[in-house]
Amino acid sequence: MATYTAEQERRAQDRLAEIWRASTRREKLRIAERFDYRGTDESKLRVMRRMLTSSLGPGEKANVSDYFKPYSTSPQEDVWKGRVPPWELDSPYLIKGYVMYVTETDGTLTSWEQWLNLDGEKLGRGEGEVKSRSIKRLFEDFNWMVRHVLSRYQSAEGFNPEARPVAGIAFTNKGAKALIDELEKKWDQPIGIPVHTEPFGINIHSTTHDYEGDERQPLRSKTYQRAFPKGKRHAMIAYANRAYGQMTRTGGRLA
Repeated sequence: MATYTAEQERRAQDRLAEIWRASTRREKLRIAERFDYRGTDESKLRVMRRMLTSSLGPGEKANVSDYFKPYSTSPQEDVWKGRVPPWELDSPYLIKGYVMYVTETDGTLTSWEQWLNLDGEKLGRGEGEVKSRSIKRLFEDFNWMVRHVLSRYQSAEGFNPEARPVAGIAFTNKGAKALIDELEKKWDQPIGIPVHTEPFGINIHSTTHDYEGDERQPLRSKTYQRAFPKGKRHAMIAYANRAYGQMTRTGGRLA
């Protein structure tokens, strides 16, 4: 039987929660029965809701890369897929991406890694006014920033003061490989993926931290009210990943 990391299980639970939210009552009952939940219809639905209910509060974070395209090369393209996860934010949150840029200078492409954060001034707000309790607003703002950056990039740290044109941005490790493959063929030159200190991805995170005494604690990954039961864990993860893949294909309910 396959083994899963805690992160893989959380991701599967996220996917099953989104499938659940998009399902009719009859479909929800079939999902519950698939995993051998019995009793009244209300009890079946209740046990599944408890397992698939999540909110994010102070000191927490969540990876939201699945809600965006893996990479983009066009400032006219929306990278947000238009969906939001089935969570509530119980405190103000920020969104940022650890991404791979590919920029062009005199016909030569260069790849490098950097954080992509929201810029309140460019968004037409006051400096620093980029936190929100609305996941939709955070996604809309990040989508706008990506389109802005793809037009021309100016690093706040002065990394790219000449504002070199950006050929593409990748938001996940798979996206980085796909973007490099596309650009190497298009430009007929080797580029390569830069060394990066952690996986590429887009995350939302609380603006506050937990403390033990005077020591600030790392942000905690989002959790659900209940984990998958041990005896059903493998079946639930396998189903969530398979069904999510089908429903997010072109024409699917979650596409």
